[in-house]
Amino acid sequence: LGNRDHLTGPAFCSAINEVLVVFRDNPEVLKAFRALHQVASTPGKPNIEDALVVLLKAATVACGLSPASIPDTAFLQVINRVPDVTDAPHAALR
Repeated sequence: LGNRDHLTGPAFCSAINEVLVVFRDNPEVLKAFRALHQVASTPGKPNIEDALVVLLKAATVACGLSPASIPDTAFLQVINRVPDVTDAPHAALR
């Protein structure tokens, strides 16, 4: 979650790639991961925020927690992030 404002950055990519190992036995998380990957590979990345929220909610459920009380915006909102001079955040998350 810590790097979700920079979907093309190395920290987010590294973390999101761990989903395949950590949740390898959870079909819902893997389905959401594949959907996010497909959207991220599509020019213009349509609905990427929606796909990310679906993945984060599936992972939350897989961890035995309920995302019901968490608004979708909270999955995307970043608090007090200090930008790095090399940052090029994904336009959809600005």
